[in-house]
Amino acid sequence: VTGQKVWNSAAQLCDWGFLLVRTDPDAPKHRGITFVLVDMSTPGIEVRPLVQINGSAHFNEVFLDEVRIPVANVIGEINEGWTVARTVLANEAAFIGGSAKTLASTNLRTLAEAAGLTDDANVRQELADLITRERVVAWMGEQIQQAVRRGEMPPMDPGLIKLMTADNRVRSGNMAMQITGAGGMAGDSPETTWSQVELMMRFAVSIGGGTNEVLRNNVGERALGLPREPGYDKTQPWKDIPR
Repeated sequence: VTGQKVWNSAAQLCDWGFLLVRTDPDAPKHRGITFVLVDMSTPGIEVRPLVQINGSAHFNEVFLDEVRIPVANVIGEINEGWTVARTVLANEAAFIGGSAKTLASTNLRTLAEAAGLTDDANVRQELADLITRERVVAWMGEQIQQAVRRGEMPPMDPGLIKLMTADNRVRSGNMAMQITGAGGMAGDSPETTWSQVELMMRFAVSIGGGTNEVLRNNVGERALGLPREPGYDKTQPWKDIPR
């Protein structure tokens, strides 16, 4: 396998990874793909961390130069890897949504107390709305986990958890700034430090692991049976699609 991939989370820490490998260039773009597991210590693999402005390196570029992968590492059928990938992506969306659950409502309550706004009707209403949304996401996550443990299909599309969590994150970031005002960005107390991070990171969940727009398309197609977006290249051989 020869190729490269960017924005791999924590790749520098992983012993194993998975690849979607183009094994039939004459097939349409969602076919002719094979899902394989790869030992990250295999010769020919190079991981380059992407250092961010804050000094951390969560994301990476991964380069593969004629990496040999055993056929035994193929998951599912050769050329049918997209089916496996869709399952993985759905679970990833649920994981990102579930792991991104924050104590936003608790922290926002602390901010409101510090600002003397606990009796403000607007603050109380917005906080109650966010608490309700957080609990709905938690209950949905529990239902999905229980279904997986029983070997059953989840009762709802896992992408819904990520979509709702992304919306909650935006709401909590905006509310933090409404409570603290300009001081929330300039202050150095533990409370304002949290509000600064919450504001700056409020769009992260709506981008990482698939944007909200892509997930809404997926939910519409998988859960609601809506038609796919029109596209000229759905049936074209992959090798003939301009890139």
